[in-house]
Amino acid sequence: GCCDTGLGLLIASRVVEGIAVVVLLICASSVVGRQAARRERDLAMALSSTAVPSGIALMMLGATVAASLGYPVSWQLLWQLNGWLAVTSGVVLWLCLPAMPALASTAPGSGAWNAIRRVAQAQGAQLIALCFATYAMIYFAFSGFLPLLLRDLLGLSARQAGYVSAAIVAVNVLGNISAGALLRRGVAPRWVVGAGFTIGAVCISLLFWVPLPMQASVAVAMLMTGCMGAIPGALTAGAPKAAPSAALVPPTIGFMLQGSYVGQLLGPLAAGVLAQAGGWTTVAWMLLALAACGVWLARKL
Repeated sequence: GCCDTGLGLLIASRVVEGIAVVVLLICASSVVGRQAARRERDLAMALSSTAVPSGIALMMLGATVAASLGYPVSWQLLWQLNGWLAVTSGVVLWLCLPAMPALASTAPGSGAWNAIRRVAQAQGAQLIALCFATYAMIYFAFSGFLPLLLRDLLGLSARQAGYVSAAIVAVNVLGNISAGALLRRGVAPRWVVGAGFTIGAVCISLLFWVPLPMQASVAVAMLMTGCMGAIPGALTAGAPKAAPSAALVPPTIGFMLQGSYVGQLLGPLAAGVLAQAGGWTTVAWMLLALAACGVWLARKL
């Protein structure tokens, strides 16, 4: 009936949106990598990784502020707002983006499938994709249920949880930026990624198994998202170096982002199933196991 048609159209539009987001992130990262000077490339690539967490934080904060002022924001309005922002951004880029530097060509006779095969077989690309998938599972499982966690574990109201959640997610952006600064100073990506997962494991243990005052718990959650934010920054900055060749940087970034989207799908899904079956403690064990896996993967970068 009508409801089925509306639901089908909603799902179809979400699929189209998802494809557009993946293509945009791949192209945007490639543009940043090609436009930035060599000495600034690590910082520029790390800054490009702030798009998703900063957008999530802005939407959470904006919706919470609007609700606090008595103007509840529907998801339809948010979609329309984001749509017009996307159109405006596209026009600005079309008019203002500088000319692109020449891109190295692939070997004669090589095609798209050969490029995909070379990237998929490259050990460096495999590792950054696995690390990104592991990070995404932790981050989106944690941030996706953050308002509920704050309500259940700390007793915050819905409005308080909204503001605190936005602040905790926003701190993740600082981690993205700090990764670029650390890489610029010569810190190896594996140390940045390994430290992020290690600190995340410690913070998960403190949040779920140590009784802390509310302010301390919020500070630990901020420390967790902030330090773990360095992981995608380091991985994004390291993607061009993991590519089999200069011409294969865009598909390498795309391969890395596929790991991220697999994590975005599996993380919240697994957390929801585990929370319903065994409570938040079961979710904590999953997050801790993923963080330990991330530390092990980081050693191989």
